[in-house]
Amino acid sequence: MTFLDLLVDGEIVMEAMLVDNSDGEEIMYKGPNLEKRIKDVSFMIMDNLPALRYIVLAVSKKKYVMIAISDSKYLILGINPKVNSEQFIHQITKSLKELGLEWQD
Repeated sequence: MTFLDLLVDGEIVMEAMLVDNSDGEEIMYKGPNLEKRIKDVSFMIMDNLPALRYIVLAVSKKKYVMIAISDSKYLILGINPKVNSEQFIHQITKSLKELGLEWQD
């Protein structure tokens, strides 16, 4: 079981994808319903705004959080639309720091 398997609980986090661009595009995990267009939009955003640390997208009754973990890795999470995005981002970034990942405010 991976870290991303633990994240996808079906109540708060519905789906997840970890993308690593360090040696070309590598999708490390993809949830069952994560739409290709969300992946494409996230690539465009992260490529054009490399200093961006996170962004929340609301698309047709769905909510996605994209979090840059490092310069070449980012996490895309499909979350429950009722979840407070700011509180969720605060908690997930706190967890990333505790795990020793490269997150920087």
